[in-house]
Amino acid sequence: QRDATAFINKYYATGAARPQVRKRENVEVTRYFAQIKVNVEELQRPCAIELFANVTSVGNFIVMKQPAQGLFYGKFSLDKAADPVELADTETKVV
Repeated sequence: QRDATAFINKYYATGAARPQVRKRENVEVTRYFAQIKVNVEELQRPCAIELFANVTSVGNFIVMKQPAQGLFYGKFSLDKAADPVELADTETKVV
């Protein structure tokens, strides 16, 4: 069972298709995140919220009918769109 789990995680886990890059010693890595806040009363529910960085899907949420009111919060890592290890030592751009 352990071997099967390791195999599945190796080939089908998020980021499995991306070649592994070793973290360089003494290099500070900056990670980026996207945060969303949505008033659920403004949505036709149930619905899905999909978040993209350029053309790369970084995640999605399913919003159900309940609760009927309030705010929905979400946070996604942008590692799929820009690997922080590959970006180490590159200049940060503010957009």
